[in-house]
Amino acid sequence: MIRFALVWILLGLLLPGVGLAQMPPLTCGEMQARVTRVVDGDTFDANVSLGYDVIVTGRFRVLGVNTPERNQPGYVEAKTAVERLLTGQPVAITACRKDSFGRWLADIKVPEVGDLRQWLLDRKLGVPVQR
Repeated sequence: MIRFALVWILLGLLLPGVGLAQMPPLTCGEMQARVTRVVDGDTFDANVSLGYDVIVTGRFRVLGVNTPERNQPGYVEAKTAVERLLTGQPVAITACRKDSFGRWLADIKVPEVGDLRQWLLDRKLGVPVQR
């Protein structure tokens, strides 16, 4: 869907009569990304491929789980575990909205591990929160 939207935007810029007002609404979809930096146990930066050699960088927060913040017990363990799991690795991200800090709230799928939220909860590195 992102590729379709990108084509509509480009058409709107290049062709008269095809405007952004005619563009269909975006829906959530899975995007491929590579993690570049882990901020803490539930937040990381990633380069996201939008297709057509378009890559954007975004900050993502794992939806439905909260891990300890800096200076809280368990912070180092959670961050270190997620760094070992994710840094430089490909992930599948489904993000539909941002939080008040500008982070994309996302479901994250990791090859050979599956759902990152469940992985954090199973290892008691985080606690569930309202999705």
